[in-house]
Amino acid sequence: MIPTPDTSCLLEDVFQDVYEPAEDTFALLDALEEDKDKLCKFAAEKLLFTAEIGCGSGCVSSFFKSGILQNRPTIHFMTDISNAACNAATNVVNKNRELYNDKSGILLTAQTYFLQGLRIKKSIDVLLFNPPYVPTEFEEIPKEANIASAWAGGTDGMDVTNQLLNNLSDILSADGVFYMVAVARNKPEKIQTYMLRYGYDSKEVLRRKAGRETLCVLRFSKNSALFV
Repeated sequence: MIPTPDTSCLLEDVFQDVYEPAEDTFALLDALEEDKDKLCKFAAEKLLFTAEIGCGSGCVSSFFKSGILQNRPTIHFMTDISNAACNAATNVVNKNRELYNDKSGILLTAQTYFLQGLRIKKSIDVLLFNPPYVPTEFEEIPKEANIASAWAGGTDGMDVTNQLLNNLSDILSADGVFYMVAVARNKPEKIQTYMLRYGYDSKEVLRRKAGRETLCVLRFSKNSALFV
């Protein structure tokens, strides 16, 4: 098993508003580990451009870049609307590169919404997203970055996610693959059916109970033979 990244730096007061790794985080880690052979084979074929939107603590990016794709040439982007999260993610990833003995690749962090302003249209080969998925009133979605940004998802918990899904084809490369976390109240089967309209095949890589919630990790791909 790949060790879980060290996120002990989140105990510092400066990171008190950063979403700490929780059951949804670990579900995404386990799904990525389930697909490790596919992802490593993908990385053997080309220099990968990868990204995590809403990187939060940096736990997922650290696990993915330095654990799954250890020492493979990869350019990985981490974005978040929170400056504290961007700083935490950079701290965690750099610290864990030593833990994983990962010496290759480039990691870039940007405080932005989704991938805006990065000029990487239609070029991301692997995209990761643990969205704010808790159903809330639209008014509860914060207009400025704070801890609620990590969970307040609006109607059916999908207001933020739908914005990304509708623009996914402008983000992913032709062979790109997209992993996202969802809960039962997000209606995962409906999401999968919706994305078929855009030509994306999908698979539920993982499903598990987490307290009152049922978590799942969905994988979407269009042309990659490795992921269909």
